[in-house]
Amino acid sequence: MKYRLYIFFLSLAISLNTSASKPNLDSLQQLLSNQNPKTRIWGLEELIDYYQYRNNDSALKYALIGVDVAEKANLISKLGDFLISLGDAYVEKSDYAKALDKYILAEKCFKEVKNLKGAILAINNIGYVYEHQNLPSTAIIQYETALSVATRIDDKSQMADSYNLLGSVYFNKYEDEKALENFTKALEIYKQLNLEQKVVEGLNNIAVVFKDMGRLDEALNNFKSLLNYSEKKAMLKIK
Repeated sequence: MKYRLYIFFLSLAISLNTSASKPNLDSLQQLLSNQNPKTRIWGLEELIDYYQYRNNDSALKYALIGVDVAEKANLISKLGDFLISLGDAYVEKSDYAKALDKYILAEKCFKEVKNLKGAILAINNIGYVYEHQNLPSTAIIQYETALSVATRIDDKSQMADSYNLLGSVYFNKYEDEKALENFTKALEIYKQLNLEQKVVEGLNNIAVVFKDMGRLDEALNNFKSLLNYSEKKAMLKIK
């Protein structure tokens, strides 16, 4: 059997802090009737961020409204953002056909306005859908495309995310050497960027691959590194 990997689904709201204080939802709702489309869009983004991992149906509803508002205001990059959120909501429903459609439309929007960061996100999400449709080779093409664009614009965070996704798909294909290579590259970048949570999860992923390969000493060393890293960061926060 395959052991657990901590692979993130990439989305604009991936950094949601579920312990954060609850926003004033009534005030945000009132913004939706504002005549300024940018104000309505800001309110919709806040509502989607809040509901995405709490009430998927609400997130989907506000994403649909956002698509309509952004389209009518001809705000193409924002339209891409809302299409990503809409795709995320469909993924949560396991409706991968609809999710794929929205991510492809989002990629087109981002490319139209030369928003390459948004395009990378859309391309990786397309790959994620293909992976979950049991099309790993097609997913790899998407992830490698996203990695190429991220490398070209020197977006290290999205480079790492692309390596991470490649590691995931290779791990699920039982190609552990390639999984290990990509997870290691992702971890190196996460460390450079001091992304604490992703460093911890990266160490875990590498340990799991070593365990899967039967390299138990190396797996144990990585698990120890994970614990030591977590403890050091916790102590620094206390200080």
